[in-house]
Amino acid sequence: MVIFSAAIFPSYATFAAAPSDDADEHSTIHFSPKLWLQAVKAGSNDSNDWSRTGMLKELLSKTKLEGLERRKVIELLGEPQRSDAVMPSNVHRTIVDFYRLSQKNDQHFRVEYDSYHKALSSYFEPTPLVVPKYMAQGKAVTLLSISQLNTFLSRRSEEDVRKMKVEDIERELGQPAKNWKDSSLSGGRQRHWLTYMYFLSPDEREAFIVTFDGDANHVYEYRSVKLI
Repeated sequence: MVIFSAAIFPSYATFAAAPSDDADEHSTIHFSPKLWLQAVKAGSNDSNDWSRTGMLKELLSKTKLEGLERRKVIELLGEPQRSDAVMPSNVHRTIVDFYRLSQKNDQHFRVEYDSYHKALSSYFEPTPLVVPKYMAQGKAVTLLSISQLNTFLSRRSEEDVRKMKVEDIERELGQPAKNWKDSSLSGGRQRHWLTYMYFLSPDEREAFIVTFDGDANHVYEYRSVKLI
């Protein structure tokens, strides 16, 4: 059983200039798949201030994405700029697709899919669409094979993986290509995190990411991410 799954997505480098459609929030911006893609692929030679937020709002006023198959959503919106494969896959969420909306990148649109690859929810998030740290920055020297990852995941339940410590992950998957520490304030206390990144492709656009609870020394979450 293949646990890792994600599609191939267009690069952030393909974003070009296009006229903004947010100048008038109340104006009607007619949506079409062609215009949606042109907003970032062609655009205007005179301005870098492109946006397609209004166009998406016009689509959503007429079309309900929830319940549509993923391939149908991609027919409308094209390939997303980032996709996370939720691990382990379950009936609630298996894939989350992210779409950039403007040159400013002050918000993004996300679509979550269930285990049948049907849209479960879709909504705007008031945060930039970001690439996980260290991804797509160069040529990976150390790789984790997808077959090794699938074997590792297929032999363990989510509960088993979450009980694993740093040394357990290293024993099973080896040393990560990248790792870093973070901290955050949660519930009035400081929490510490350690993240391991294993690249799955030489161009560093596919990765398996494991985040540990640094205080309890066990896996907090794990996911695969694929860009392009």
